[in-house]
Amino acid sequence: MRLVWLVLLLLGLAACGGGGDDGDPVSVGTTTTAATLTATAVLPGTTTASNTLSLSQSLQLRAVLRDAGGKPIPNYLVAFRVADTSLAVPVPADSADPSLGKALTDSNGIALITLQAASATAQGATTVTVSTTYQGLPVAAVTVGVSVSLTSVTLSFTGAGLGDDLAAYATRNFGLQISGVAAGVTLPVTVTSQCTALATPRAKFSATNPTQSDITGPAGIQVLVNATSGGTVTFTDNGCGDFTETLTARAGSNSATQSFNVKRAVATGIAFVSLGTKDLTVTGPLGDGMVSTTTATFSVFDSSLRPVAGQTVYVEVVPSTLGITLNGTDPSTTTGPNAGTIPVVTDVNGRIALAVATGSRTGTARIRATLRSGSTVLTETSSENFVISGSLPSQEGFSIRGSVSSVSVSGTTGVNVTVSLRDRLGNFVRDNTVVNFVTNPALGGVPSNCKTKDGQCTITFTTAGSVGSVGGTIVLAMANGIEPFVDSNGNNVYDTGEPFADLGDVYLDLNLNSVADAGEQRFIFSAGNRACSNTVPAATWTPPAEINMPNAASTCDGAWGKNFVRAALRITLTP
Repeated sequence: MRLVWLVLLLLGLAACGGGGDDGDPVSVGTTTTAATLTATAVLPGTTTASNTLSLSQSLQLRAVLRDAGGKPIPNYLVAFRVADTSLAVPVPADSADPSLGKALTDSNGIALITLQAASATAQGATTVTVSTTYQGLPVAAVTVGVSVSLTSVTLSFTGAGLGDDLAAYATRNFGLQISGVAAGVTLPVTVTSQCTALATPRAKFSATNPTQSDITGPAGIQVLVNATSGGTVTFTDNGCGDFTETLTARAGSNSATQSFNVKRAVATGIAFVSLGTKDLTVTGPLGDGMVSTTTATFSVFDSSLRPVAGQTVYVEVVPSTLGITLNGTDPSTTTGPNAGTIPVVTDVNGRIALAVATGSRTGTARIRATLRSGSTVLTETSSENFVISGSLPSQEGFSIRGSVSSVSVSGTTGVNVTVSLRDRLGNFVRDNTVVNFVTNPALGGVPSNCKTKDGQCTITFTTAGSVGSVGGTIVLAMANGIEPFVDSNGNNVYDTGEPFADLGDVYLDLNLNSVADAGEQRFIFSAGNRACSNTVPAATWTPPAEINMPNAASTCDGAWGKNFVRAALRITLTP
């Protein structure tokens, strides 16, 4: 009798079966025949079968667990696993596995779970595997197929005054709503804007439930929006300027836009920031293509020292007579209420960068920048001064002298040779201008070059111990320069028809006869074959003697231009 009671007790415990396995009971291996599992997809809240799923129409997966006698089995955990979560997702999903949903059977043996389309662009077919265990053994699993169709989602921005002007550096909340989807559906919505997408963003987004951290770049911000409760994104201006901003919300191929004006901050000050090169040359041949451009930068700010974008700044050159251009325009040529200036608009950083280019005139200048109301100056500032020089030496400004005129070849003392270089206006050439030297190697030697400082440089001629056949030698100095001309109209540029001195080949006059003889070394600049002429009036410039300015006959080109400027020093050699 005791054995019979023990058997009955074990059978009773097995029949209770409550709870089952809390894992994912996929039917593998041997399955029990003590229970059966069926499953269908139905419209929510009904028993009407449907296998068509979209964001606007969710489904319920209805599983029924019965014992061998057909009676419902309550309180058993049923698992629903979606094959392709890019098409459909269970709701609620397991926190560790988004493809898995779980539900307990009720008193009728029924377990229900909601199935939603994964996104507005989801389209295709997938399956859901439904499984459980009974009395410790798997029940034969069943599969339900569903078809997912595209959904036309309607996005909208909601809230009062969304299109009103937004003050500079202000913040505004934009509500987001989705419709055309089933109640309770939550979608990720991406919001972008023009000001946040700038290379240097001038606005930012924030939200209470963003799904990613990119809130200022071109990717915008992604916000979770629920069909019932909606969502909110916050836009904050950071100096976008006087600009019509457009927010764009996107969910798949569906989008909505909202435009509004962002007001510019009130500019209260302007400051000079920087000036590139401050030592410039004139433009054109006189400047030898050296540094004739630079960049000047100014910054505009409001009362809180924040940059002001989109602000017009009026700029000019002081003095206005040097032919200097700013961004390609000579301000002195402009007319109207703000004559003598050009308007330049600040960038997103509240700055203007001016391309400064010199003209043909030398001098010292600065750039003045002003904020104006009409033609009335509200505030102003100026750049540092910059200097414009002629740079290239002119032949009439090239001279040479020696510390002595004769030297004994038996002594150890050389001759200090100094050259002076000036441009056509008498200004010293730029420091480090290179001057080259040559001499008769049979009678002495010189360094190959020197570089100017304050328009001069000095080398030393050293004798070779011989007086030679003519009792002397030449030290010849040369540099890249320009031919002399008369600036008849005062524009510091050679114009056709103006008098000039045509220079030919330079030569090393070995025999000191002031003639370019065969066999003497020549230095050719333009390879001309015309007679050399000089139409510069004597009162303006008289060329030095040939011995001091070697100029080979019939080697000129008949045109004014660049050439080797030259000067020769005759040194008498004594025993």
